[in-house]
Amino acid sequence: MNHYVLTRSAFAPDVHIDLNRRRLELLREVTARSLASQTAPFTWVVALHPQDPLRAEREAIIRELDGVAIDCTTRPVRVPWSNRVGSYIQQLAASAYFADWRSAMTPGPRLQMRLDDDDAITTDYLARIQAAARHGRQRRIFVAMSGIRTDGQTWAPCRDATRLMQTLFAPAGDDLCVYDFGHRRAASVAPVDVVAVDIGWLYLRHVDAISDDFSGSFRIPLSDRIRQRFAINWGALT
Repeated sequence: MNHYVLTRSAFAPDVHIDLNRRRLELLREVTARSLASQTAPFTWVVALHPQDPLRAEREAIIRELDGVAIDCTTRPVRVPWSNRVGSYIQQLAASAYFADWRSAMTPGPRLQMRLDDDDAITTDYLARIQAAARHGRQRRIFVAMSGIRTDGQTWAPCRDATRLMQTLFAPAGDDLCVYDFGHRRAASVAPVDVVAVDIGWLYLRHVDAISDDFSGSFRIPLSDRIRQRFAINWGALT
């Protein structure tokens, strides 16, 4: 069973270069480091914009993990989580739903996880998902409900009620991709199994985040106990 981690990091030439560089550093210092620490095998597939001025740097990061880069462009369509055409920054996020992820995956049973290019998972996360899916015969979705939301200085516990960090198991002959549907619709496409972890993932909040910010949240000072759960460069978040 192959395990694919699918990441969108597609930034068009008209994205401000400073924003683009900040997101590149988060890809390198947070997401890639997190994946490099995994104890289970996987293939990283990253969707890049063909005209991204920093594409070569992103491709170098992907190669370090023996990953695969595919093309992904933005288009003014209705975003999957809304009935209207979203803002430009939302189009960047929505572009993941139109990338040809299947071109990088081989036939047969497979796990597919969606992971944003500014988020991270604990070192044993993929191993836990693989263990939960090892006897799978039918399509299922696996989620570890417990994670944290952080700005690098403080954190708050977070539950994945919208299945944002979901992993799809598709048996042989099932061509469904985890980006064929919005994450909020997970329960409509397959049964959802909860994988027991105390903390499984890190949802980073920062000035360039595409979704909601961290304002108004209950926050706890970040401790070494929390930092040690994620093999990332915490200094990149300051």
